[in-house]
Amino acid sequence: MARLKRLRQASGLTQTLAGAALHTPRRTWQTWEDGEARMHRVIWQQAMSLLEAAQQRAASEAEAQANLAAAGLPALES
Repeated sequence: MARLKRLRQASGLTQTLAGAALHTPRRTWQTWEDGEARMHRVIWQQAMSLLEAAQQRAASEAEAQANLAAAGLPALES
């Protein structure tokens, strides 16, 4: 599923972290991304919620870093 991979990458999560958040092994997540297996509808909904939350967090962190830079302050460490 190319869409799943794009969403995960945009959220900044690895396959291992995304799988762990859904209590699944990295290999299972990988089979979903590669289209070798299909996610159950409920798991898909959970994955979309996870990836959306991770994207929002990443956007908030990027905004905070930009605000610090605009104020001439040092960047936060990850």
